[in-house]
Amino acid sequence: MVGVPEKPLIPYTNCGTIGLSVFESLVRCDVRDSIKEEAVKRGGTKHKYFVVVAVVMSIMVFAMPILAQQDDMAAGRAAGEQAARASVNGTLWLAAGCLFGVLGLVAAYVYEPTPPATELLGKSAEYVTAYTEAYKQTAKSIQTNKALAGCAVGCIANVALGLSLALITEPWD
Repeated sequence: MVGVPEKPLIPYTNCGTIGLSVFESLVRCDVRDSIKEEAVKRGGTKHKYFVVVAVVMSIMVFAMPILAQQDDMAAGRAAGEQAARASVNGTLWLAAGCLFGVLGLVAAYVYEPTPPATELLGKSAEYVTAYTEAYKQTAKSIQTNKALAGCAVGCIANVALGLSLALITEPWD
C-alpha cells in the first residue's frame, strides 16, 4: 500500500496479522486466499492432465491387442480367399451347370466347401475364423458363378441343337 511501511507479517489467526490495521489485514487475507485458490486450481489442472494421460495410456494398452487381432483377421481373410480361388475346380462346376442345368446350379448353391485343416494348424482363433469364413464365401461364389455360366451355356447349346435338328428333319417350305 502507498505510504505504509512494510512490516513483517506474523499471522496469529486465519486472516489477521499483528501490527496492521483491520483494512490492511483483510486486503492481505483476500490476496492470500486468492493465491491459495489459484494453487488449488493449478493442482486440479495437474490432476486433470494426469487423468487424461492415464486414460490415453489405458486406451493404448487395451487397443493394441484389438488392432493386432484385426491385422490377424485381415491376414486370415486374404489367405482364405486366395486358397479358395486356388482349390475350387471351376471347370467341374461349369460342366455341372451345363449338363444338369438348374440342378447343377442348385447343387453349387447348396454344397458348402470346407477349407483344408492343414493350413490352419498353429494359427490363432481369430485367424482360423476369418480364414474359414472367407474360404467358404469365396468358394461358394466361384461355384455358383461357374454353375450359372454352365447353365447358360447349356441352355444356349440346347436351343442351338434343337434348332439345328429342326432344320435337318423338317425343311422350311
